[in-house]
Amino acid sequence: MSRILFVGALVAGWLLLWGDLSLANILSGTVLVGLLLVVLPTGRPDTGTLPLRPLALGRFAAAVLWDLVRSNLILARTILRWRPVLHSGVIAVEVHDCSPAMLAFIANTLGLSPGTMAVATSLHPPTVYVHVLQLGDADTARREVHALADRAVAAFSIDATPSHVHTDTPSEEPS
Repeated sequence: MSRILFVGALVAGWLLLWGDLSLANILSGTVLVGLLLVVLPTGRPDTGTLPLRPLALGRFAAAVLWDLVRSNLILARTILRWRPVLHSGVIAVEVHDCSPAMLAFIANTLGLSPGTMAVATSLHPPTVYVHVLQLGDADTARREVHALADRAVAAFSIDATPSHVHTDTPSEEPS
């Protein structure tokens, strides 16, 4: 079902680009999308559907919206100052037990807020490097990224494990 929705969305995008709903545009868009999917397959295994967690999704959306409002106010205050004082920096935030897709999602979500931008990611260990325009305290910024990652994992991941929880168990010493 998700494949049909994907094809429908691509055909709808094609129709919007042409700006005309005609049979020729529908057919040409369908053929073009079919060819693109054959020539450029997604290369992803079918992971099935994600579980629906409305409360976790609501918490994630509310947190992202709050971050957008807060960061816009901070950025506006910085810009409108007579002599802006910038304390920017790049922090590395390790996000444990995170799939590559979830790491990319977290990095892209960070880029939505003005004043923060993921500049790089690393898979081993899963780390996102974030440029923060107004970096007051690096530990506070890391905690905010961890909170965002925890909410994203809780809302969208199949195996919802918070990022700051280490699943490694200490090994016992041989006696």
